[in-house]
Amino acid sequence: MTISATPSFNGRIILVNKQSKTGEVKKVIQEKGEIKNPKMLPDIPEQYKDGNTINWEAFRKDIADSKAKQKLPELQENLNEYRKNKDYQAILNYFGIETKENEDGSLTLSRYSQPEKGITFEMLGIDENEMFQNVSEIEGDGDFLNSSLKSLYNCKKIGGNVRCSTSKLETLGGLVEVEGNLNLEHSDVKSLGDLEYVGGGANFKGSKNTSTDNLKHIGKNALFAHSKIKDISGLEYIGGKISFCNSKLTKEDFKDIEKPE
Repeated sequence: MTISATPSFNGRIILVNKQSKTGEVKKVIQEKGEIKNPKMLPDIPEQYKDGNTINWEAFRKDIADSKAKQKLPELQENLNEYRKNKDYQAILNYFGIETKENEDGSLTLSRYSQPEKGITFEMLGIDENEMFQNVSEIEGDGDFLNSSLKSLYNCKKIGGNVRCSTSKLETLGGLVEVEGNLNLEHSDVKSLGDLEYVGGGANFKGSKNTSTDNLKHIGKNALFAHSKIKDISGLEYIGGKISFCNSKLTKEDFKDIEKPE
C-alpha cells in the first residue's frame, strides 16, 4: 500500500480513501484544507497509525535513529585513536565544534551539542563528563539535549541559548552567566549552581529545582508555571512578562523584584 502524503507537514493528517475505476486512491487532507501535489511515501507501519491519523513526528524520529545507528560503526572506527588517547579536542573538532585552549589550559568551545542527530557521545564510547570538565566557556549555544552530563562543572559562561530537556543534568555547576535564553522545561536539573545572570528569558516549566538559588537577573520573560520553585528570594530583576500559574509562587513573592517601567 502507498500513501499520498507530505513528509514536511508537521500537523495532523487525515487519510481519506476513495474508490476509482483504476483501484483505490489515497488522498491526504490537512485539517485546514487539502494538500496539493502530495509526494508519495512508502508504506507506513501500523505502530504509527491511530485510526485515520499518522504520528509523523515518531515516524521521522525512528527513521533518523535507524540511519544514525547505521553510521555508528564507521564513526567509532574513525574516532578510535582519539578515544584511546582521550584527545577530547580532536573529538570535538571532528564534529565541527571549534576549540580554543586558554592560558590556564581550559577550553573555550564555539558551541556544544551531541555529535549528530540520533547519536550521542555516550553511544560512541566517550566519557562526556570527563571530556566536559575542562570546558570554561561556550561562545554560542549550549544544547544539552540527550546529554549524559551530570553537571556543567567548570563552565562559567555560555554566550547563546541553553537547553537542558532530555538530558541527565542535575546541576548547572559553576555556570555564572547565560547571555541568551535558559530553557529548563521538564529537565532533571535540581540546582542552578552558581548561576547569577540570564540575559534572555528563563523557562522553569516542569523543572525539578525548588529554588532559583543564586540567580539575580532574568533579562526577558520568566516562566514559572507548573514548576516546583517556591524560593525566588535571590532574584533582583525580571525584564519581561512573569507567568506563575499552577506553581507554588504567589504575587507577593515578586513584590520586591525590579521590573522595567
